[in-house]
Amino acid sequence: IHVPGHSGKYIELDVEAASEETYKRNGPPPSRRLVNLKDEVLANKITIVEGEMGAGKSSLARHLVTHFAGPTAFKETNVLPIYQSFTTYLKSSG
Repeated sequence: IHVPGHSGKYIELDVEAASEETYKRNGPPPSRRLVNLKDEVLANKITIVEGEMGAGKSSLARHLVTHFAGPTAFKETNVLPIYQSFTTYLKSSG
């Protein structure tokens, strides 16, 4: 499977779950919980990945698309990934 911009080289990232507590300004910072993003994609209808510029969000998304679009993964999960930037999503939902 060819995904534009995906070279096939990938370094697995540590992905942390965020709760609404993450975005509150008062109080102690919430505890961090690492998640398996492939499991999160399977468990949730929509998965949003956010991070600083250059953190690897696009590479992560391309990696997930490549994984789930493969014949074996598709047969096992029945998940067809759609890769779309948030900006494109906002423009299309108008």
